[in-house]
Amino acid sequence: MIAVPILVVTLIVGLIDMLLCESWTALYLIVASAILTVLTFKKPEHKGLVFFNAALLYVGLLVIQAVFVGATATGGKIEETVRLREKELPGAYPSIHPQTFIDISPAFPEYRALPLPVVSGEPVHPLSGLANVPTVYCIEDDGWMVFDADDHGYTNPPGLNGPVDAIIVGDSFVQGACVGTGYSFVDTIRKGGLDIYNLGMGGSGPLTNLAQIVENIDRLSPRLVVWVHFAANDIKHPKRNLSDLDFEMSTESLRAYLEDPGHRQNLTGRKREIDRALKPIVDARIDARMRYAGLRRWTSFVVLRPLCEKLGIDIKPLRAESDFEAPDDVTRLETFEKAIRRAKSVAQGRGAKLVFVYLPWRWEIEDNQKDGVLDIMDRYGIDSMDLAEVLAAHDELWVTNGGHLSRSGNAAVGEAIGRFLAGIDTTATPK
Repeated sequence: MIAVPILVVTLIVGLIDMLLCESWTALYLIVASAILTVLTFKKPEHKGLVFFNAALLYVGLLVIQAVFVGATATGGKIEETVRLREKELPGAYPSIHPQTFIDISPAFPEYRALPLPVVSGEPVHPLSGLANVPTVYCIEDDGWMVFDADDHGYTNPPGLNGPVDAIIVGDSFVQGACVGTGYSFVDTIRKGGLDIYNLGMGGSGPLTNLAQIVENIDRLSPRLVVWVHFAANDIKHPKRNLSDLDFEMSTESLRAYLEDPGHRQNLTGRKREIDRALKPIVDARIDARMRYAGLRRWTSFVVLRPLCEKLGIDIKPLRAESDFEAPDDVTRLETFEKAIRRAKSVAQGRGAKLVFVYLPWRWEIEDNQKDGVLDIMDRYGIDSMDLAEVLAAHDELWVTNGGHLSRSGNAAVGEAIGRFLAGIDTTATPK
């Protein structure tokens, strides 16, 4: 009977795809084949019609996928890095963030933690990507964002070094995801005349922001330290149980910046040594990811992964996302307050002034954590601004394919922050 070999082939392809891509996407194909086989056993007189209609539907979906979507799923930044290496950018590397070294999502193979590089016999937790390389970051409405990392692995124009007017810390929004070089809101601020150095890194939370300030403030000598807080995941996630702060607090190398006032890794002074130790680690991850790339592309096509991705069908991982235990909201806010207090002390000690920008979430402009966060700024006399009014009820300010600001959104936010910073008095900053 033809149903049995079809089911066997489907099971094999589906299981291979599930193992290679480590997701449940192929499960629907396996279940559909099983149902089809059961129907043919129960109604053998209709098996020809059942198989014809099922085959017609499946072939139709494959044609739609091939013509309107493409033969392969988008893939991650590692796949895009390899593609660029084979063409115009042989020296390209995927973006490396501080969270790259935290196992924040063991569910997805591309996001499992890299081992810390070892320099002079001790592990080091990098806070930036590889320096002076074409860096593949992310993709949303404007295609893949690829930028040339600066001398320290950050997203800045060539030659920008201290002293500067300001430094800015925050997550992927600050780094410029995924609008491309020249279109981030930091670029807009810079166009307004403020010499601002971007220390933003995707996935950063309060402890990473604090670490960036501690490690970079001496070499950049800013007058202003701008802390951008993203409401959706910095200290509490509205949908998931864990936040960036929770992951950071699970990591001793980042927690030390909060608990030990004298802690520093001297990252800027050891950047070359760190990159020399880090590159083989990243190359090994790329090799492991690409080992079965051809087979993965084929099975992805067969199980309709590109079509699922285009339709926004959630691709569930095979394993749980994290085993971390989430703290309560009060504990999170207390930890956040401690990080802010420490950042203000570091800034004041270098003659700089800490200011705060509250960036709300697209679907929750007014959230239940805002009052507590902004109350902390008031208690410590930190100038702050809330971007809710700028972003409220303006869908065009957000991308349609992703969760970040569009180019027009970045322009609006950059102009608003620029006006806010222009009104900050730094002449009487205490030391």
